[in-house]
Amino acid sequence: MSFFSSIPTWGWFDIGFNVAVLVALGGETDVILRRVFPDRVGELLPPETKRKKLKKFCEWLLIMGIAGEICCLPFSLYGTAVAENEAGQANERAGIAEKDAEEIRSTNLGLQTQLLELKSKMQDRQISGNEFGNLIECLREAPKETVFVGSDMNSGATSETESRAYALQIVAVLDNAGINVLKTKRISLQGIPTPGVWIMVKDKAHPSPCALAIQACFRQNRIFPSEIRGYTFKDDEIEPNIIIIWISTKP
Repeated sequence: MSFFSSIPTWGWFDIGFNVAVLVALGGETDVILRRVFPDRVGELLPPETKRKKLKKFCEWLLIMGIAGEICCLPFSLYGTAVAENEAGQANERAGIAEKDAEEIRSTNLGLQTQLLELKSKMQDRQISGNEFGNLIECLREAPKETVFVGSDMNSGATSETESRAYALQIVAVLDNAGINVLKTKRISLQGIPTPGVWIMVKDKAHPSPCALAIQACFRQNRIFPSEIRGYTFKDDEIEPNIIIIWISTKP
């Protein structure tokens, strides 16, 4: 839409009345009157008479212009009110749109968080290179006792494979830290813990210094929950003070 086509009909009348007022005001000044009708000798109608007639015309033109502007004023006020109302409605729609957009962004953020959590749950547990080195350095100073690392064998092929692979990583950490890992026996437990990595001792009330050190090092390197629990052997031939690190399914 062009600028001129956007002007309403009453707007053109208002412009015309404004022009009439300006012309009338200019026609009433002596300077303009004398330029229009300069003094000339020998004219039948004296210049002064012509000036008075033009001035009279301009007075009537001024009255008509002012009256026309007054008539156009209600239309102008109405148009202004309509424009302000439309602007208010536009602002309200913009506010609603912004609110909707914020809700969409919030929903998307929630979905992205859920997606990341889902991806994390689907990925196998891994000990990173930095965590591997940090664990070895931390456990190297720990008191040395015999440790058995076991994994969940009753949760299905996929979970069993993931738990066993994670258990082998922890065995590698313990070996490099100089901790004796029992590898010649299979241990069966009564009351296998819930998902996660568990440190199990014979006397939960008095865990050994080695068990406490393993718990601290695991928690420092995001191996959770790393809680200490008591256990009961089915096989009485196992030495009584062995520490069991049990790798259950992913939390």
